[in-house]
Amino acid sequence: TFNKRKLALELFTDWINKHNPANIDDLKNKLSEDLQKRTVALVEQIPEKRKNRYHMQEDALIELPSGERIAISNQWGLGTIELLIDFVRQDNFVVEKVG
Repeated sequence: TFNKRKLALELFTDWINKHNPANIDDLKNKLSEDLQKRTVALVEQIPEKRKNRYHMQEDALIELPSGERIAISNQWGLGTIELLIDFVRQDNFVVEKVG
């Protein structure tokens, strides 16, 4: 089981591994408009004062085929996590609520 921030990281990581977007633009083009905003960012473009809002641990960063390294946001409210869950469910991902 995962809290919202860990669930988002796992879902994005699995989805990216499945779809293998070539670069950040390809990735964002595949996401819904609501998920494009503040959910993924290029590591080198995240301002120092905002890095605490992303999963910045080395093992959480994702390298795309382009060589770009991205970080996934750790700021997830109920509304945005539901958008992400709905998005991956369209791709036959199974996400279940427990407890």
